[in-house]
Amino acid sequence: MSCADMTMGAFDALAAERSFVLVADHDPVGIRYMLQAERPGASGWEELESGPELWRARVSRTA
Repeated sequence: MSCADMTMGAFDALAAERSFVLVADHDPVGIRYMLQAERPGASGWEELESGPELWRARVSRTA
């Protein structure tokens, strides 16, 4: 299972107004774009740390 698949599964399991922190060793911009495209208006993304060794983002379900 890919990181993107795991992230989408975790997102789909979230209740409204809940979040999790995505931690990656590379820029997860592709996952951000996928959430925006496949779950428009339902997801939030807050960058917490942006490299160069560690990336962290808070992913939330808004609707």
